[in-house]
Amino acid sequence: MIIYRAPIRIEIMSIIHKQSPSETKSNIQGPSHSKTVSRIQNRTSAKSEVTLTVPHKFPSKTVSKHKKSNKTIIHILYWNPPGYFLHPEDVSRRSCMVGNCELTFNKEMIKKADAVIFNAQSPTKLPKKEFGQVWVFFTLEPADYTGRQIERWERMINWTWTYRRDSDIFKPYVGFKQRKAPIQEKMLHEKLSKKMRDITWMVSHCQTTGKRELYAKNLKKFSSVDIFGACGSQGCPRFSKACDKLLETYRYYLAFENCLCRDYATEKIFNTMEYFIVPIVYGGYNSSVYFPPKSIIDTKEFPQASDLNKKLKSIASDLEEYREYYQWRDYYDIGHPYHDTWCDLCSKLHNQHKYRRLYDNIANWWKGHSSKSGQFCRTG
Repeated sequence: MIIYRAPIRIEIMSIIHKQSPSETKSNIQGPSHSKTVSRIQNRTSAKSEVTLTVPHKFPSKTVSKHKKSNKTIIHILYWNPPGYFLHPEDVSRRSCMVGNCELTFNKEMIKKADAVIFNAQSPTKLPKKEFGQVWVFFTLEPADYTGRQIERWERMINWTWTYRRDSDIFKPYVGFKQRKAPIQEKMLHEKLSKKMRDITWMVSHCQTTGKRELYAKNLKKFSSVDIFGACGSQGCPRFSKACDKLLETYRYYLAFENCLCRDYATEKIFNTMEYFIVPIVYGGYNSSVYFPPKSIIDTKEFPQASDLNKKLKSIASDLEEYREYYQWRDYYDIGHPYHDTWCDLCSKLHNQHKYRRLYDNIANWWKGHSSKSGQFCRTG
């Protein structure tokens, strides 16, 4: 993960999750074993469980120091993979420092599997858990859109694999990587010279739990906001060259998440940056953790849309100030600096004794407690 601190030359940090003493005492076996973890605490703010280091470069494929000499074959069964998922052979062929992991979708392999992955978005009946198996909870969707079936997965899940930073296997949507050289001034000048319009938004999900539509509606009272798609009055063929050229003429884009869930920062923000537009973000994540300084404008700093409007007009009226929102591009490109999370899973499975744990109530870990103060997603 990248942590941004310096205002000019930004430091790059790598977050490596380490197990706490209480976690290492838990057991990786099924619910029949007596030594289980009674409570999985929130690790997002626990300093004892997150170590920050400053590497000379991003880790390549894995943070593990083990070499690919382990001859033990780990069998991984994906019980209910999503339709978009890779072919099992694509995963098995990946070059990991700790390799020899084979993935299958064949449910008949349940007794032989060392690990079983369950997609939380797809309702499924859980099989019988074999002694010693690692069961993995996987999802990239927000908690608001996770079905109630996970409420029946008590004392069954060993590891979590999500976009949340306190997951056992952390899988963010996108990130940043270091640039080898500063961005060309001529190219930046050409991009900025096209900025003739104010704000745009392409959206087809009109009613959301995060109430982003209400903030956008209030902003339209003060600013010019062109809304394309099912929720707007204007049309633009998605993924067309004409639409791409149109996007490049806007100064700002409403990169609003549909849910205000912890750490839920999706690719829509990074896609916006590809068009050299300054994203205006609305989400439940801590933007200072995910983005370089002055690369986005966060609505959290402007509870009132009228205040945001004043800020946007002030920036747009001063070209030099607007250009400051592109200085980060001298140091970073949009990309994925993280090691392959499949390699992370494979490495952990070869070293299970270091990562033993069992979640008493995976629904509470994912969605929070029933009380409003304990929930990890909030309404707008």
